[in-house]
Amino acid sequence: MGLAILALSTLIQFSAAGLAVVLNRKAGRVGAFRVVVGALILMGIRRAIALGGALAPGGGASDGVGESVGLLTSCLALAGVCLTRGLFDHLARLRADSQAEAARRQRAEADSGIFRRKAEEATARLRESELQLRFVSDNLPGGMVYQIDSGSDGRERRFTYVSAGVRQLHELSVEEAYADPLRVYGQVCEEDRRLVAERERAAIRAMAPFAAEVQVNLPSGGTRSRLFASAPRRLSNGHLVWDGIELDITERRTAEEERQRIRTLEGLGTVAGGVAHDFNNLLTGVFGNIELAKLELPPDHPALASLTAAHQAMENARHLTTRLLTFAKGGHPVLQTVDIRRVIRDTVAFDLAGTPVAAHVDLADDLWPVKADAGQLAQVVSNLTINAKEAMPGGGNLHVRAENAHDTVGMAGPEHRGRFVKVTFRDEGVGIPPPAVERIFEPYFTTKETGNGLGLAITHRIVTRHGGHIFVNSTPDVGTVFTVFLPAAEGATEPSQSLGGLGCPEEPPRPSGHVLLMDDEEVVRAAASRMLEQTGCTAETVANGREAVRRYSAAMRDGGRFDVVILDLTVRGGMGGKETARELLAADPGATIIVSSGYASDSVLADPAAYGFAGGLVKPFQLRELEATLARAMQTRRCAAAGRTVSG
Repeated sequence: MGLAILALSTLIQFSAAGLAVVLNRKAGRVGAFRVVVGALILMGIRRAIALGGALAPGGGASDGVGESVGLLTSCLALAGVCLTRGLFDHLARLRADSQAEAARRQRAEADSGIFRRKAEEATARLRESELQLRFVSDNLPGGMVYQIDSGSDGRERRFTYVSAGVRQLHELSVEEAYADPLRVYGQVCEEDRRLVAERERAAIRAMAPFAAEVQVNLPSGGTRSRLFASAPRRLSNGHLVWDGIELDITERRTAEEERQRIRTLEGLGTVAGGVAHDFNNLLTGVFGNIELAKLELPPDHPALASLTAAHQAMENARHLTTRLLTFAKGGHPVLQTVDIRRVIRDTVAFDLAGTPVAAHVDLADDLWPVKADAGQLAQVVSNLTINAKEAMPGGGNLHVRAENAHDTVGMAGPEHRGRFVKVTFRDEGVGIPPPAVERIFEPYFTTKETGNGLGLAITHRIVTRHGGHIFVNSTPDVGTVFTVFLPAAEGATEPSQSLGGLGCPEEPPRPSGHVLLMDDEEVVRAAASRMLEQTGCTAETVANGREAVRRYSAAMRDGGRFDVVILDLTVRGGMGGKETARELLAADPGATIIVSSGYASDSVLADPAAYGFAGGLVKPFQLRELEATLARAMQTRRCAAAGRTVSG
């Protein structure tokens, strides 16, 4: 009996120890409970040793009472372990919760680190964007970026951002703009402020951007053009803000105005060309009739003086039309050998007539002739004379000197060598400010309150187109000197190029022969036919190119060949001079054809030979010009027929 109790007690003791081990693992191996587990295992071992001794051969009889007490102790130990199971479950839950909380906290800390890094990265990107915005806006050429808070009612004006460009655009510091925005907007001229206000109201109604071009008056006294471009938006607090940009558009507007002036001048050129052409046709009739009337009157006739004065007035009118064409078109110079002395005397006297400016003209006796367009040369002299006159509104002296020169030594810029006629215009006027001297020949640049800035620009263009040079030297309050160098006519010093050197008479004989004149103006045909008769020629006239071809062809068939054909270059609604000349030369390569036109700037008149013509007449032409051109053309034909070449 005692042995059975001992065995049962041992089994119970080990069961209690095993259960205690399991519970302790579940609870997370509580340190204090490990002692209990150890004690239970030792007690079980002790029971097992006692059981082994009892079972061994020769073992003593067990103590029944002692074994019963041991059994009771084992039962109590097992019961105690079972009773603590709930505690161990609670501990297990606490452990699990603790682990879950630890894991949550770990995840939270990890998430917090990610969020922190992302926030730091976002902050860094935002800071970089702000720096980039400020860098770009502060370095925006000719512009500034701004943001304005207008309050909830849109009536306030407070800068919340303004770039450094405010200093360039408004001559204010950023701090001054922040302190008082009205110092910026107060610079906008009053009329444009109303325009901006209207655009802003419309932009608020549509919540859309607006743009306005305005004029601002700077503190330094200058006036500049600006472009405001801004867009409204509402903040969460209800405030209306404007995000905008302001640009300096002064240069752009100036360029646009210049392009408009150029377009206007181009339109003027078209009109001026037509007017000058028609006017020159009329002048041709007037010139011809005045000259014919003078020839028909005896030398002592009282009307002769009046006709001479009218003839001089027509000469001035011809110069005016030439200037008009050059102003509008800038045309090609029609080069002829010109006695510059007469051009200077007549033009200076005409432009200073009735003014308080006295002219002192000194022209060398041995002055070389120049190869030039007489009309354009007169315009150069006129522009420089008028410029001097305007520099001396209260009167003064204009000294004009012309002499021969072999170089441009003493002038600013590169030195030029050659045979020149040097013409100097020296006034005693107010002078030109030094910064303006370098720009004095620029189109539209002027230092005068009145004027368009084209006179000296056209003068420069004409001189350079003639292969010449022009220089300016000015001292404020002392006066200005313009010096013009024009190439001398080579023919004046090269006998090998003369007609006499080629076996033809040095002076062409008086023209004679049969002339066919084509012009679409009746007044020109009537006057020119009488002028031709005065030169010793017979004339037939037609109104257009097609009729001229038919008349010339008929004369060739009948054996009555025309000696010279004079063709008007431009015929309204009909075949003009170039087309007519091509057909005539195709039918008769030996035809002698002279071109005539009221468009003095036409390239055909600048080089008639390139288009098959033997010479050119610029309308309005005078009797001596007509006679000289006819004689030259006829002599050229005779010399060519004899196998010689004549330089024109």
